[in-house]
Amino acid sequence: MEIELLDSVSVAGSSSTENEDLIVSSNNLCVVLDGATGLGARAIKSYPSDAVWFVKAFSSRLVVHWRGKRDFVAAVSRSIEDCTSEYAKLTAGAARPPYELPSAGMVAIADESEGAYAYRLGDCTAYLKSGGNAHRIFERSPLADLDDRSTEALLMELRRGKSYRQARAAILPMLRAHRTLMNKPSGYGSLSLTPDCIHYLERHRVSCDEDTKLLLASDGFSVVERYFRYAASDIFDRCERLGINGVIEKIRALETEDEQMKTFPRLKPQDDATAVLLRLVPRESESTVSRI
Repeated sequence: MEIELLDSVSVAGSSSTENEDLIVSSNNLCVVLDGATGLGARAIKSYPSDAVWFVKAFSSRLVVHWRGKRDFVAAVSRSIEDCTSEYAKLTAGAARPPYELPSAGMVAIADESEGAYAYRLGDCTAYLKSGGNAHRIFERSPLADLDDRSTEALLMELRRGKSYRQARAAILPMLRAHRTLMNKPSGYGSLSLTPDCIHYLERHRVSCDEDTKLLLASDGFSVVERYFRYAASDIFDRCERLGINGVIEKIRALETEDEQMKTFPRLKPQDDATAVLLRLVPRESESTVSRI
């Protein structure tokens, strides 16, 4: 299978914050990383946030370890080991509570020796369109359920007359408690500085015909399902007609209109939004579109 890049966009939630999402594309591998916003003191002062450091450090190592063997799970494992070692050096090995450790959601498509597979950790999303049908590849993440609880708690604080900043501070203990459930049986899977996260990696075999497309997205983009009640087929249609950037503009327009988050309660007024539209082509097919 050849993985062809059709469109990709990654934008920060606002002009005043650093984008903690990242796209990785190399040698028939494409990955979307969604860095988790820090819930404590920043450990790495040389980066805008620990999440920014983590997605950049992990992506650079992933490309190296993927090259040659093209074994995604092994590449992820070795990249985590490298990042863990570097983090220990950068922080002088200081112990930190689990909620302060950097982590990220991840969704990927990898063309491996045994075939093409989609992978996921966290609440990123992969949509597949083939033979006129479109659907999500992975089920709803347990993290989404935890976020729903946090959002409801935030909404209650806002209804009490608190500002967003005050309401967010009030639910911080809940957010931290949920973060400590990362990579635990009672919690959710997430890319992190622990080998245990590999055990939570979801995997799905992907086959293709002459007109198969895949969309990888962070949760800041997949909100189109809730905002506009888009089905998977609608998302592909809008991405192809408007471009991914056009879809993100629709997201931002709605979020700006709903600045008080009353119509669509959420944990952030605006989140980083990332999506990559790909075409999956059988190896014997010819194409003029640039390959990744």
